[in-house]
Amino acid sequence: MKLRKATAALTALALLTGVAPAVPAHLAQAALTVRAEETASGTCGENLTWVLEDGTLTISGEGKMGSYDFYRTPWYKDPGYASETDYSAHIEAVILEDGVTSIGNFAFRGFTNLRSIRIPDSIKSIGMYAFYGCGVLPSVHIPEGVTSIGEYAFCGCAAISGVTIPEGVTSIEERTFSSCTGLTSVRIPEGVTSIGKYAFYNCAQLTGIVLPEGVTEIGDFAFDGCRCLTHLPLPDSVTDIGSYAFRNCTSLKDMRIPEGVTAIRNSTFQGCTSLGRITIPENVTSIPN
Repeated sequence: MKLRKATAALTALALLTGVAPAVPAHLAQAALTVRAEETASGTCGENLTWVLEDGTLTISGEGKMGSYDFYRTPWYKDPGYASETDYSAHIEAVILEDGVTSIGNFAFRGFTNLRSIRIPDSIKSIGMYAFYGCGVLPSVHIPEGVTSIGEYAFCGCAAISGVTIPEGVTSIEERTFSSCTGLTSVRIPEGVTSIGKYAFYNCAQLTGIVLPEGVTEIGDFAFDGCRCLTHLPLPDSVTDIGSYAFRNCTSLKDMRIPEGVTAIRNSTFQGCTSLGRITIPENVTSIPN
């Protein structure tokens, strides 16, 4: 039997003040009435099928998941499409079976009741916005075989407290962990060379993070709003630090700029009210007023 038709209300973004662009504060829960025995099913890739039963979405088969857009996935439809059913608010668990090799763009975006996810070792990539706004998801295990994690992939996952990035990942993309307000620790592997714009923006509880040797670029606003971060040693490999990179890191106590950096950009340390010492190398030839 199919789930009953529903109306859904989506609040996708909450506007923040200041120069930062809009970031998600929460996604409104859709209203959905279901009976426990009801099920739904379909396809989500050339060789993948899905079944939703008793609040658990199970994806099976061999190969890549389809990639979708912000408003349309097999289990979520924009509320404007009155003839289509939105299952997303009913889903509390996702099981990806062995053989699935990717998580598509926007796959589980806005699953406001998602509380568990099983990601098999066969997964190689996680698409952009894949878990965007999954605000009650408490944890996620990213398998070692994953080599790419897309922009906004875990943006707004406020309940996740710790993440280990696999060795094969070489960059933390734009807003990947932005507004993960419960995130306290992140392990970044040695192969990572860049930290993207807003990568850890507004991760207000983040205290444990080490940037490995090999990181060359820290993007604009990368750690803006990481208010609990007290120390963040920068590896000697860093050559570029973006504007507002450490803005409002109010607990940051000291900073040493690596020798390869030649310019300090606009408002890099704006609002760092506890910063007592900063070491700037002779190579720096530009410091804004």
